Amino acid sequence: MIGSMKRIFVLLFFVSSCVLANSTFLEALKSFQDKDFPAAEKHYVTLLKENPEDPALLTNMGLTQWELQKKGAALGYFRHALNVNPSFEPALKALNYSLSQFPIETPTHDSVMTEWLHENIFVTISTWGLALVHLFTFVGLFWCLLNLAKRKQDDGRPTAGLLVMISVFGVLWILSLAVLILKVADQMKVRGTVIVNSTSAMALPDPKSVPLLELKEGVDVVVRQTQKDWVQVNFPGAASGWIPASNLYIHQKGM
Repeated sequence: MIGSMKRIFVLLFFVSSCVLANSTFLEALKSFQDKDFPAAEKHYVTLLKENPEDPALLTNMGLTQWELQKKGAALGYFRHALNVNPSFEPALKALNYSLSQFPIETPTHDSVMTEWLHENIFVTISTWGLALVHLFTFVGLFWCLLNLAKRKQDDGRPTAGLLVMISVFGVLWILSLAVLILKVADQMKVRGTVIVNSTSAMALPDPKSVPLLELKEGVDVVVRQTQKDWVQVNFPGAASGWIPASNLYIHQKGM
């Protein structure tokens, strides 16, 4: 397990956008390699204050949290890195490996299509990538329609192949538009990862309130609103409830 994580870490030594001459960054690398993980954590806290959206730093911090047995925090940092750059392969590898070693116990819930899309598609594809796919289908459909108009103007009948292409591009255009809209809607949500072993979601922002459901470490939730030191969260398909803000790492800040 440690070997797999270290291979990812070594790769990040080369891909980090931090200046390698930065003494704090070099000290963080050395501390991690020397297995002084508390020191590495302190260095990455400092670095992330300067570069809070650097996917390599976020992933390195996640690897450090993992070695410190802070599994939920590690997952949060990996998710944050992927939210910044969905194509950042080291973060994706680290997240997938972590989930294989640390299965998350989710509360009882109904299946939600948007969450399936979030977990299986949106996490690894950027909004710009989906926009380019949509543009491609639009150009293809527009080209086919121009050819159809030209044939009709020339009193010719459209070929079966052209009609098939119009149908295919039309369907793909509608589907790509729907997925793009859902992706944008997903990006507008604020999401967080539970970083404590377990936390009760309460009916009200009050520790004496009625608990509605139990959220385990590593669970990915949607943040509805914030009130002082409390956040109202929702595990899609289950109930909403209030938990202490300190029990959550925000890995997606919304648009």
